[in-house]
Amino acid sequence: MNTPSSTDLRRLLDLVYDLDGDAESHLARMGAIVGSDMTSLSTVDHVEQRLVAAHSVPDESNLSRVSSFHRVFTLHPGFTAFRAGTLHRGRPAAWSDVNTLRQLRRNPLYVDFFAPRGTHDQLLCVVRLNRREGHLLAFNRSRRGWTGRDRAVVELMSAHLGRAQARRAETTRLRRALTRREALDAAADRLAALTPREREVVGELGRGASDRDIARSLGVRERTVHKHLEQAYRKLGVNSRTQAAALLHG
Repeated sequence: MNTPSSTDLRRLLDLVYDLDGDAESHLARMGAIVGSDMTSLSTVDHVEQRLVAAHSVPDESNLSRVSSFHRVFTLHPGFTAFRAGTLHRGRPAAWSDVNTLRQLRRNPLYVDFFAPRGTHDQLLCVVRLNRREGHLLAFNRSRRGWTGRDRAVVELMSAHLGRAQARRAETTRLRRALTRREALDAAADRLAALTPREREVVGELGRGASDRDIARSLGVRERTVHKHLEQAYRKLGVNSRTQAAALLHG
């Protein structure tokens, strides 16, 4: 079979409805649809050629927790495919596409980590890619070879997952922007409650001046500066010059 069946499409549709960018919680379902022994979602720094993070199902198959795995990670066939230009975003590629079994058996990464765990082929798909990092889905099997149906399912899955992750990233960015905007608005309201002299003293504080420096700059006694700061701290709802300065600079 070289195309997804109606059952495949129904299961994919159910998965898409549930996706919110949190792919880790759906890895088991993805693996079941594709038909893999192990499924993972990894973040790879392709500039420094290192594994940044990985989530796997089953969890005990997560090789990112093995320090020696990282030392030979650049031998991963995925890097061979990426450098050869055969691993593109949204287009699945398998070990068996770029390596013969003989080549794999000469690869220390395969010999030491994958073969002992019964993995003899892997289907990879780049979900998202930027100048620094790639997010990859990987499906492991104990036998070599993937059908056209397998690849089509992974391609559809990857497209929807990429969009879900992009939406989630944008939502996170907007929430952070809103939180910062609200904090700045609240800070502006509190700063507006200061008297002109208190704002002047806090302004000097924000430039890193000491109480003595502030007194000298404003032509007042240091004790007067202390009183202005006490009043300013109360109005701003802070307890220290560091907090006041942070509030001033947003």
